[in-house]
Amino acid sequence: MILILSAIISVTILEIMLSIDNALINASLAKKLPHHLQKKAVYFGISLGALFRILSLALASLVISNPYIKIASALYLFWLAYEHLYLNKKDSWHSHPVRSVRSIFIQIALANLIFSIDNIIGVVGVSHSPYAIMAGVLLGVVALLFITPFVLRLMHAFPSLEKTTYILLIYIGFITLLDVFFQVDMPEYITFIFILSAMFFAMQYDKKHN
Repeated sequence: MILILSAIISVTILEIMLSIDNALINASLAKKLPHHLQKKAVYFGISLGALFRILSLALASLVISNPYIKIASALYLFWLAYEHLYLNKKDSWHSHPVRSVRSIFIQIALANLIFSIDNIIGVVGVSHSPYAIMAGVLLGVVALLFITPFVLRLMHAFPSLEKTTYILLIYIGFITLLDVFFQVDMPEYITFIFILSAMFFAMQYDKKHN
């Protein structure tokens, strides 16, 4: 019983950590939409995040053992970062409003699929107890529900967080490829510290330049 409880606590902490980067990308993509669609996009992302986590849990063995899924996930994260850090400077969002609204919702769906895969890989690495994993995933969904709207408000207050989010995607894609090609497993607490540090410096930058 004690072992199961400790496993549940460990998985829950990891889920909350992983929910932060998921919330960052949901909020960052939603922020590009007109204000009246932002909340809808946020809850769309949360709902898909919950659904994909459950599906990924059911397919955990396939996800973990298939390097092609991990490589495709990393490449998509690189593309998402490139598109939003560079391509958007050349192509104004306002010049294609209908297409852009649709594409943002598609990107939210794909991003949540990728983060759900990453989530299950991390959780199974912490514990092999099915009870701990299921409890942790459910608690992670609850964490995502509360964290994402808060992060969206932060992004409105600190605009540099948006660019920081896509830099974090490059980092996540990089460590995913390290795991696939070199079997280097980056501890989740390192990723957690990296995310919080990046957010802190972005917020400090905005405070000094506003």
